[in-house]
Amino acid sequence: MTPEKNALKRMGGAWLDFWFPEPPLYNLALMRIGTGLVLVYVLLVRSYDLDAQLILLGKPSVMGALDQLAWPFSIFDWHDSSAWLWTVHIVAVTVAAAFLLGLFPLLSGALGLVFLLSYAHRNPTVLLGLDSLLIMAMAYLILVPCGLKLSVPGGQIWPRQAREPPSPRSEEPEPMPWSGLPFRVLQIHLCLLYFQAGLGKLNAAWLDGLALWHPRLLERGAPIDLDILREFPFLLEAIPVGLALFELFFGVLIWLRPLRYPVLTLAVAVHLGVGIGWQQLPVNLLMIGLIVAFIRPAHANWLLEHAGQLLAFVWQYAMATWRAPR
Repeated sequence: MTPEKNALKRMGGAWLDFWFPEPPLYNLALMRIGTGLVLVYVLLVRSYDLDAQLILLGKPSVMGALDQLAWPFSIFDWHDSSAWLWTVHIVAVTVAAAFLLGLFPLLSGALGLVFLLSYAHRNPTVLLGLDSLLIMAMAYLILVPCGLKLSVPGGQIWPRQAREPPSPRSEEPEPMPWSGLPFRVLQIHLCLLYFQAGLGKLNAAWLDGLALWHPRLLERGAPIDLDILREFPFLLEAIPVGLALFELFFGVLIWLRPLRYPVLTLAVAVHLGVGIGWQQLPVNLLMIGLIVAFIRPAHANWLLEHAGQLLAFVWQYAMATWRAPR
């Protein structure tokens, strides 16, 4: 084989390895747990004013007044009664809990996505960015083996299969060969989301620091007193510019191995700061759960395998300190 053909073969192999990597099972399990927790939280929060959201505001007559186009499919449109509304809602919460626990994640994830779209199509006027991000996350997670680790025992096995004697090679299920493609596309999608968010901040209101005192933020009352920034003009200018630059270049820096963990650490700090300061903690916690996709699989495996030992050590140290004579 000539050197040119050998180089082309290596390039083709590297290209296929990039798009079809071996799916990191522990990373995907952590992403499933994070997404499932936020999904259960969102559905429970909807319970407080469910009738107002999906019966009063979600009637076809009201939606027709907002838009002449017919709204897409929604399970809530099958019957117009409060009993049907709450029945579907309780089933949706149950399905979300099953997905969180890894109980038949493909089935529960697909049903959870159908329920999310049903809420969105019933009354689009109450949707937030969190709902769109949840739909995106669920659409990807049902395409990857997110339930092979950290799930309920037997959650991957149907009752009929459970009665069959397991073969030596089927003790631990293996992911499909193509399942690494959706995982890679998810990573690229996250990079594009950061880039889009950075582009949205390239305006005078944000770069001048005025976005830190948005009227909606001041009306709700930020838990952090941002008036202290007025005493430091440098921070007032550096924080908005730094956030914009971080989001613009996240999709480039995250692929550089020496910078991956510093970028991930900065991303966690940014999401926690924005989530607490702007009172948008759920959507930022969901983003933290999704960027787990960029942790190297070997490191995620090692951390989770030693997490039990670490928690036991912390618990023993705390109990010894509490019982120590004062």
